Amino acid sequence: MHHRTFRLCFSPMSNTPSILRWAIEGYKLQKERRRLLHIFTSRWPASDRTPTKHDFDRLLKGEIKWTEDKGAVVFTV
Repeated sequence: MHHRTFRLCFSPMSNTPSILRWAIEGYKLQKERRRLLHIFTSRWPASDRTPTKHDFDRLLKGEIKWTEDKGAVVFTV
């Protein structure tokens, strides 16, 4: 199985781990899922170097473990 590791940072002026924590909480509400998923998929459009929509869905559901590193979110799928 081929694993891919991603490092996500919204911008140098934002704290992506805090944004992700906020989004994970909101993702628990079914009515918020589409909007929150769009925030992440529009920031990082799918490519061979970015997570897929499915990866983001799993991340926001809390199914993927992630770590914080210098204001960025790091995870492997």
